[in-house]
Parts: sequence; C-alpha cells; structure tokens
Amino acid sequence: MFKKAMLMLLAAVMFWGASTAYADDFQDIKGHNLEKEMREAIDLEIMKGYGGGKFGADDSVTRAQFSAFLSRALNLPAASSSNSFSDVEKSFGLADYIYAAEKAGLINGYPGGTFRPQQDITREEMAVMIDRALAYEELPNKDDKLNFTDEQDINPNYVKAVATNASYGIIKGHALPDSSQTRFAPKDNATRAHAAAYIIRLLHSVEEYRDNLEIPPSPPVNEEPPEEEPVPSEPEGDGDYRAASISSDGKLTVGNKRFASYDEAVKQASKNQTVILKGERIVKIKDGIVRPKHPTANIANVYSNSNLANAKTYATDDVRFGSEFDYVSSNGSYVEVSYAGTTGFFHIDHVEMIPSQQAANKRNYYAVRSGDLYHYLYNPSADNYAAYRYGKAPTFLSAGTKYYSRDGSTFFTASGSKAGEQDQYFNVLPVKTKTSYTAADLDRYLQNMSPAGSGSPLAGEGKSFIKAEKEYGINALYLMGKAIHESSWGTSRIAQDKKNLFGLNASDSNPYGNADVFNSFEDSIMYAARHINNNYADHSNWRFSGSIPGNKGQGFNVRYASDMFWGQKIAGHMYRADEYLGKKDYNKLTIGKTNTSGLNVREKAGATQNRLYRYASSGHYTAVRGEIKVGTQTWYQVSADHKNHYHAYMHSAYADILSFPK
Repeated sequence: MFKKAMLMLLAAVMFWGASTAYADDFQDIKGHNLEKEMREAIDLEIMKGYGGGKFGADDSVTRAQFSAFLSRALNLPAASSSNSFSDVEKSFGLADYIYAAEKAGLINGYPGGTFRPQQDITREEMAVMIDRALAYEELPNKDDKLNFTDEQDINPNYVKAVATNASYGIIKGHALPDSSQTRFAPKDNATRAHAAAYIIRLLHSVEEYRDNLEIPPSPPVNEEPPEEEPVPSEPEGDGDYRAASISSDGKLTVGNKRFASYDEAVKQASKNQTVILKGERIVKIKDGIVRPKHPTANIANVYSNSNLANAKTYATDDVRFGSEFDYVSSNGSYVEVSYAGTTGFFHIDHVEMIPSQQAANKRNYYAVRSGDLYHYLYNPSADNYAAYRYGKAPTFLSAGTKYYSRDGSTFFTASGSKAGEQDQYFNVLPVKTKTSYTAADLDRYLQNMSPAGSGSPLAGEGKSFIKAEKEYGINALYLMGKAIHESSWGTSRIAQDKKNLFGLNASDSNPYGNADVFNSFEDSIMYAARHINNNYADHSNWRFSGSIPGNKGQGFNVRYASDMFWGQKIAGHMYRADEYLGKKDYNKLTIGKTNTSGLNVREKAGATQNRLYRYASSGHYTAVRGEIKVGTQTWYQVSADHKNHYHAYMHSAYADILSFPK
C-alpha cells in the first residue's frame, strides 16, 4: 500500500507566492480517471492551475513546466545559474527550476546547447526524466520486459527508462478497448494529468523503497555489559611494533624498523609516521574511527575510565549494525573514543582502528531526502549501506550533502564544520506519555504497512499496546515501534515460537534457547511495559540512563541494546507510524531538557515538597505537562522517572524547552 505520509513533507517547498491553490478549487478535474493523482499534486503544491479555478488536466506540458514540477516534488537544491542552455536566460520565469533539475542530472539539452523550454514534452521524454529522478533518489534500476503493444515505437535509447518506470508502476499505459492489452503512446504529448500521475507515483515508489530498505533485526538483548572473556596474549618480543605513514588515499607505507614496545615505536616514529602497528593490526592513528572487533565475543564493552574497570555500555561488532566511534587517543592498552556526547575507553585488543584517510566514504552518514532525515549505516564487510528513515530533517541540513553525527542531533559536514544541532522528537520523547491513537489506529498501521504486504502478525494487538499504556504508563506508540523493530513485525522465530516480541533474555550465547516464553503476544507486551516502568524508566534502578529511546550516551539504548542505533530506529518506526496515522503525536507534547546538575525533582510543586529523586547531571529529557505557580515561582509538572509516579515537579528555571524540525 502506498505511503502518502512522506509526501506531506513536500508542502514546505519554497517556490510559491502568497496565495495557495487547493485541490477542491478545481472542478474541471472532477471525474477524471487521474483525478486522485492530480488532487494530490495540487495539495502538495507541486502543480497549480490557471486563474478562475481551472486546472487544465488535458493541456500539454512543456519541457520547462515538467522540469519545474519535478524540482518542486523532489525539493531540489537551488542552482545559481547554468551555462549549458543558451535559450534559458536567468530572467525566464522557470529558469531556477531548470537550473536545479540540470544540476541534479534530471535533464539534458539538445545539440547546440539549447534546452527548448517551450517545446511540449512527450510521454517517452517524461519517462526518461522520471527514470533519472529515480536514480537521483538512489532507487535501483529495473529491467523488466515491456508489454506495451507499441513498444516498437519507443525511441531505442528510451526503452530501458520506460521499462524501469513500468516496473515501479509509474507508467501504466492506455488500455485497449475490449482487450487486456495496453499501449504506451510514446510520441504523444504528455498532459498535465499525465505529469501529475507520473510524479505522484514516483514519490510513492521512493517512499515504498526507502521504508523497505533492509535493516538487520535487532541483536539479542543484553541488559547489562557482559563479562568479557580474557584475550589471548600475543607474544611481543623484539620487533612487534612498526611505524607507518599514510597517504591521502589511505595507502600505508610501513617502515622497516621494528620496535620492542608501543612507547618506543611512538617515540621513534618520524613526523609523517602517524600510524603505529602491532604485527598487522593498527594500534594508534592520528584521527579516524574505531569499530568494535572482539577476538572471542560478538560485543565489546565501553568503560568509563582508562583502568578498564567499570563498563558503562557496550556495542555489537556485527558489521551489519554500523557500530562506529570517533578516535580520541590510545596508549597501547586502551583506546579512548568519543560518541553520543560523551567519551569512553575500549580495551585496545577489542577494536579495530580505521584512519580517516581510509574511512572517507566508508562510514555512517546522514542525508536529507524529500524533507526527511535518513541514516545510512556502512557495512565494511559487504562494502555497502543500509538506511532507515529517522525523522523530519532540520532546516539547517540541505539535500545532496552528507552529514556526520555521533548522537543523531549534532551534525557536521565532511570538512568538520558544525552544521547545527536539533534533537529528533520521538528519540527524546519520554516513554511515560500517552499516544493520541486508538487500538484500531495501531491495528490499521500494522495491517496495512507491514513490509510483507499481507499484514503483520501483530495486527490485532492494538488493544494490548493501549492496555499496557493504561496500566503501566508506557506510551503505546513506543511499545508498538519497539515490538515492530525487535520482532521484525512479529515474524521472527522467537516471536512466532515463543510469543516473545522483545527478545527478552535472548542472550548472545544462545538467543533462541535462552529467550523467555510467553503465552501470548499480549503477555509479552504487558511484561515489557512493566519491565520498562520498574527498571529502565525508574531513576533508582541501576539500568536507568534516561526514560527515552535515546542513544549510547543517554536513554534506554545505553544499557538495553548492543545496537548503537536501536533507539533511533525505534524513533523512526514511531515517526513513520505517526505520519501514516495523521501526525497526531508529532510535536504534540512540550519537551524540556534539564540544564543543571544536582536537580531535585519533587512529588509536588514547591521547594519544601518531598523529593522523589535527584538528577546528578544535566541533560535529562522530560515531558512538560503544565505550569504551576508557587508564590512568585513557576514550577513544571513533568513526566516522572519513578516507577510509582506518573507526574513529578521541577522548577521551571532548570529545564530548557526544546524545538523540533517542522
């Protein structure tokens, strides 16, 4: 089923005047066989009509007009000018759209350097531009066989583009009378109705593809950093260490001289020798990234100090999950890393270091597509990327640029300059909140949006998610997103055989064998909600790191999952579900972030009231439910990080109210 939610984002396109046309204003499209697509294109402000309420569905479309429609639909980055087309002056009304489309690779001109902007576009020419738009949006080519009766009339250079369009369902052709066959009519001029249909189907195809990109299932749940097995010692002896220089393209030149110790190698290395190796393994770099790579286990602990004593979190070394940390320093025994707004230490034998010269274009990144923020995770083994749609893109990020972030909220360009900082709403939404949706709403999403196309086994459990919210105060949309992610929409073997939707006790040593067994999906959901409320969302519990999905710096992700992006992926599920169901939850609640350490959170408003708990550090997220005056002071009623309380209170001076992408 097509996902229209993404398309609503495109209404922020900047190319309009003060007035806006609405689909209901145009009566001449009523009853047209492409009415639905035209109304959608109008509502998204991709197309406008003429004066007097006329849309002109069957009017021809020029090359310039179709370039403008595509530029608006894809929200293409602006291009200042073009030297390619002698017949497109800057003063031409649609010049900016044409320049943007050319920069994105969607259009070509004619011999002699002309574009012929006022020439009517044919159906096959339109198919070629749509094909290039699919490539721009990084959808794979399809080479299915064409079944049009007039295939021989298609320009041979355009056949592949038409076939790709048809494979994605963008081109459907004209049905022949009294026949199951269709014709394409490639040389016919395209109409405004055709343009609307092609573009809307293009956007649907992009959304379908992106939401079904393969993200591996969540690793088994480990509720605390595990005991690590001892690492087999390597015989050091003389000559175990060497120094190396590295070129801009990542090629190592290893020196001939060997050193008996790490310290000696560092001391004797020349200025250009910024890499130290122990045997064939890199143990020091100038800068770059660090990936977990334990010799005997599949996860590696991150410690709070260089003594490698207190493990504060852990990360999987399964390359499919894209675990990455920024290198800070190393000393031969440990590696200091930076991640998610904090720092930590790995045992040096539990990681691999990748110099920045080798990590270029082979690391995780974020990108803006059609107004949404996508997170691309690099798999070094397969040398490819998987991606998920995280949420709405901040306005300071631009399409067509790669951004880098360790916490999903603070973004940098490839040069290292800061682009901006803004949290994602669902990633920092405290779970002790309520969704706007009913059980029927949740079931509708589960039934219609399952990647399998035939409904999820979770469909029908909407009532269980709502019941868990009512009994334990844990947001039902969060519980649904968590269940979808951890059970692959209820289809995983553990979910099917053991009714365990959340991988509870599916330890790394024997995930299936050790996983808890439940009588029903409802039992699993109720247990998970109670477990979250009593442990991860309770400030007094050792598992507590903040009552949000979060990341490896704060939130459930710190101690619940070895996947560094588990919290962000669940936030993405919540965002997509909310978008499909009508955007009733996004930005609905006010969220604050504490700005001081040692903050007392109280049972009632007032400095003399009973203290429920105390935040040792700043930076905790809370849902602000209202304000209360105590004398001249303003207090916030907030979501409580306490298993026996739903509300709590803090002074308003100690929480900064956040804004989110709109």
